Amino acid sequence: MKRLLVLAATFVLAVSCARERVDVGRLVDNYAQVTIPAPDLTGITDNGKEVPRLYRMAADEVDRIYWK
Repeated sequence: MKRLLVLAATFVLAVSCARERVDVGRLVDNYAQVTIPAPDLTGITDNGKEVPRLYRMAADEVDRIYWK
């Protein structure tokens, strides 16, 4: 059994070392940069302006829970 585990570990190591390396910088260059303008908030009340902040707080909390 021990011999089988050593053989399997050697095989996994050999296969993982044989993989081709990926140039991540080249892949990132395939994406376009975009600018998202801020919306005009002149007609929104103070309570209405508070809502995006609350959504952001909720999203940050969900993100924190997800990564646990």
